[in-house]
Amino acid sequence: MADISVVAIITAKAGEGDAVQTMLSDLAAASQQEDGCVLYSLQRGVQDRDVFVTVEKWTSLDHLDKHMNGPSIAGAMASGGHLLAGAPQIVPAEVLGVGDPAKARY
Repeated sequence: MADISVVAIITAKAGEGDAVQTMLSDLAAASQQEDGCVLYSLQRGVQDRDVFVTVEKWTSLDHLDKHMNGPSIAGAMASGGHLLAGAPQIVPAEVLGVGDPAKARY
């Protein structure tokens, strides 16, 4: 199987966006150092500043599983889980690569 792509949508409680950004920035920096992490990009909503998206790429499902069950995620949830409006929506996927190859992969 090719690299595993992940999109995660994280929503802060109303007005907690800045605090969640700090927590997620720390998580992103730690995640980028983990084995198997190819890409970990943190993004913030333009229209709703309490919504965050991560776009990730991992070399395998095993690496993604280790990340999801590892100390980076556990620490982030322990320090800032109470600031979230609900559980993050996490969608692992494989890139299908349709259309223009230059625009179909990252």
